[in-house]
Amino acid sequence: MVRFRPPDLELQRLSDCADADSLIGIDVHPTIVGWLHASHPELFEARDLIDRLRLYSVAYALRHLIVAPPDGPEDSLEGDHSLVRLRRLLDGRWPASGALPSGLIPPG
Repeated sequence: MVRFRPPDLELQRLSDCADADSLIGIDVHPTIVGWLHASHPELFEARDLIDRLRLYSVAYALRHLIVAPPDGPEDSLEGDHSLVRLRRLLDGRWPASGALPSGLIPPG
């Protein structure tokens, strides 16, 4: 697929998957992000990368909620559901610890 977009947009879905994996103690996607970071560091050099990834994730979560609203209360939804992810994004709890390579997430 070809689209006009910033290169770091390609990291959005992978970062959300890494976040979801980290929440349940799986390291598949975090490992893939680490490999990608090691082999293509230029993808991770975007200014304010984490803020940009958060914004992309908010946009995708909102889109998904409009297209497919939740079928139950928030506390009954899976951890990777868009509503749960949106709440974590807005509360500043995204990404989960270990989801993304160290050094990408600014302290604080």
